[in-house]
Amino acid sequence: MEEIPDVIQAKLFQLVDDSGNVTAELKTHQTFGTPTLGFRDHEGNVRLVLTLNDHEQPFLLLYNENAEIRLFAGVMENGEPILTLFDGYREKRDTASRSYRGPYRPPKASSDGQKAPRRRWWWL
Repeated sequence: MEEIPDVIQAKLFQLVDDSGNVTAELKTHQTFGTPTLGFRDHEGNVRLVLTLNDHEQPFLLLYNENAEIRLFAGVMENGEPILTLFDGYREKRDTASRSYRGPYRPPKASSDGQKAPRRRWWWL
């Protein structure tokens, strides 16, 4: 019988399906140095991220099939919980938090009337 090691260490763990597609990743966040767990769909799009922010507070992000953020849930630096729901291209936002300060302001259009560029999320 093969001996199973007590500890396995790596900078990145990837879970793959039978076809070799990455379905989940566990790694250390490049900027914050905190653990990050992400799940991908069959197209390779990030759909769920669980991580700690730069203040080591936990948060969860859910994305739709177009890689647009739809839900953010976490704990703020002051220890208060926050839940934010996104509708469409961040055009509407509902936030629940005891210490939330004001409405979300989406990026403004450029001077030539073009919609602000879509932000790529850095978590994964």
